[in-house]
Amino acid sequence: MKAFALTAAVLSTLPVFSNAATSPEKAQAVRNALTNVDKINVLEDGDFVFDFKDTSLKATSGAGGKLVSANVGNFAALVGNGLALTVGRMEPCGANSPHTHPRATEILLLLNGAISAGFLAENGSRFVFNNVTELSAMVFPAGSIHFQMNYGCEPVQFVAALSNEDPGTVQVAQRFFGLTADVVGAALGGLGVQDVENLGSLIPDNMIAGTKECYQRSAAAKPSTGTPTPPSQDTMPTAPPSSSKVIDVIVGKDLKFTYTPEDIQANAGDTVRFHFASKNHTVTQSSFDDPCTPLAKSGAFDSDFRPFSTNATDAQLTFDVVVKDDKPIWFFCRQKTPDSDKNHCQAKDMNGAINASKNGDKTLAKFKERARGTASSTTSTQAPPSSTYAPEPTYSSPAGKVVDVIVGKDMKLTYTPDDITASVGDTVRFHFASKNHTVTRSSFDDPCMPLNQYGAFDSDFRPFSATATEEQLTFDVVVQDEKPIWFYCRQKAPDAPKSHCQQDMNGVINVPKSADKSLAKFRERAEK
Repeated sequence: MKAFALTAAVLSTLPVFSNAATSPEKAQAVRNALTNVDKINVLEDGDFVFDFKDTSLKATSGAGGKLVSANVGNFAALVGNGLALTVGRMEPCGANSPHTHPRATEILLLLNGAISAGFLAENGSRFVFNNVTELSAMVFPAGSIHFQMNYGCEPVQFVAALSNEDPGTVQVAQRFFGLTADVVGAALGGLGVQDVENLGSLIPDNMIAGTKECYQRSAAAKPSTGTPTPPSQDTMPTAPPSSSKVIDVIVGKDLKFTYTPEDIQANAGDTVRFHFASKNHTVTQSSFDDPCTPLAKSGAFDSDFRPFSTNATDAQLTFDVVVKDDKPIWFFCRQKTPDSDKNHCQAKDMNGAINASKNGDKTLAKFKERARGTASSTTSTQAPPSSTYAPEPTYSSPAGKVVDVIVGKDMKLTYTPDDITASVGDTVRFHFASKNHTVTRSSFDDPCMPLNQYGAFDSDFRPFSATATEEQLTFDVVVQDEKPIWFYCRQKAPDAPKSHCQQDMNGVINVPKSADKSLAKFRERAEK
């Protein structure tokens, strides 16, 4: 009893705050606590949860996006725990302008899309630059000047963890122009005070909008407020010099399976710009040792599929690769041929290189020899890219009937019919009649996401063309049992917020008899 009384007495001396208490008050109380037990007892259960959706939180917001941060200034539970967290969104052509965290290393995880990011550390270190893709992370060392930029046509979201509960942020351009005008002018090569003041007035608050060139290439609308500023890497001292050039490469010229040219020589800082001119191809980075498999390395590029269309925007039909050094860059097309399990790299010799050696064992010719040799090799154990899935297993000739389904009949976003009944052994044959659609297997619980299991089919994109063969415009699904097979189109509409699946372009083979899992219920879930 004495021990209980003593514990109660000790606890009674610790301040316990209601939710109405301010975070600084709570943070100070946690700092004053003598032990870790005391630190925990000072706070209530809810104080250990941070709601990034709380509209009362102070956010960093500009034409290029928005940042919300959890640190000791607004989240007392972080005191003494040595970390902070930021959640961010970058609009198309938006950027997190060059900045530093004086007390923290940052690791940024990209949740969707792709961004360009780089950093400069102390004097003498080189400029580090990467294309960061979905569910990849990049580290920015403490004190380094770093940036992130979204050159794409869709918003991206990211989460950044920092190794200090009070990481601090220094916006480089904004803080630099906060110095006295004569010092800034001298640092910039002797500019006059008035010139410096004029320049300083152009520096926007973070998050910033990109260059007008980015908006011209992108399908995104230019922000109505704010003055676009140059991309972050243009301000970096070791960024590509003004003499860098753009090298144009045609993908699928004259309906052929080629990159023209395919053997490219480029200097550090040059941009290799791929123009998609026909069919539906990719530009995917690989390695000399494994030419027809995506390179499993953070920052390795992949254009994803770029179906050619006469009404596509320039941004949808171009893909840029910035050359960072003189090391060889190997690439290929990962589209699959409809009549085999080989991709264009293996079956059509559709691959190329930037800065390949002209002599020795690692020439483009040797690379192509290795690519042809992989055509009969066993399947790689590497996980496929996010937009490809395990192929449909091959079965012997079925004895059942063929059920025909029209994809995109009369230019509509439909499968006709969309509620299909088939017996075991029947073949459901999808005929692609317009636009550029897919037939992709999903599940009732997640109607608009590819089913992530072996054998889950995906036709990939099948752009309609009057010159396409029957094989290119048909896709067969063999019914193996009586279980329901849910499917959808994974195409995204460039001018609409919803995907084709969310616009009712989905269907089912052998819908369950249960009223809870009807096609109508499937569509209700898809529209959410």
